[in-house]
Amino acid sequence: MTTDATRSEQIRQTVDRNFRLSVHSSFLDPYLPKALHNFTALEHPRLKFKIFAHLFRHLKLKPLSEELSQHPYCDFLDLSPQQWSTFKDLLGALYFLDEVKTTVSYFKKKLLLGLISEKGYDFALHRGNLYAPILKTIAIPLRNGELEQRIHAVGKFLTEYLWTQQPEPLLQRFVLKFNNRATWNFQHVIDPHLQQQLFNICRHLLKETEVF
Repeated sequence: MTTDATRSEQIRQTVDRNFRLSVHSSFLDPYLPKALHNFTALEHPRLKFKIFAHLFRHLKLKPLSEELSQHPYCDFLDLSPQQWSTFKDLLGALYFLDEVKTTVSYFKKKLLLGLISEKGYDFALHRGNLYAPILKTIAIPLRNGELEQRIHAVGKFLTEYLWTQQPEPLLQRFVLKFNNRATWNFQHVIDPHLQQQLFNICRHLLKETEVF
């Protein structure tokens, strides 16, 4: 026999499974008042459920099955939009580690700190050598530009490489971390072994740094 408490718990688990994310404000603007943007912090269960259900319909999210909710990439969905922005640029900074290490200009250092935070910068300097050689094995189309522009571009490419060929419900939730005007390519030709190495790097960064 299903009690009210059991039914409530089932609903809560369904909500948590389908909405274990925070969304960039650009996706919320058309649907929610600004006061409700920080919806993940709402404590009232009914209000939280209503907001989530509203977003679910309007953003056309595909449900996360219980099995898919155990997918290893789900951990990445727990990062906030700001955390993902830093995480993406940290990957780019690690790729260009040699240039990051030789940056002496005050202005350029200030730009780097704005991209990857002071902790991310210190981490790259002291422990980046563990990751940079592996990232360098991934074939990335490089372009000219200032260091911060190339960090942005390469960080975005590595992020796309990481998420290429992942289940659509996860991809739907991932793109909500960024401005709704952002464009993504999840159709890269990937080397599964290199993608796994990139995944391992990202998991390790989440565990070993205090940047996020």
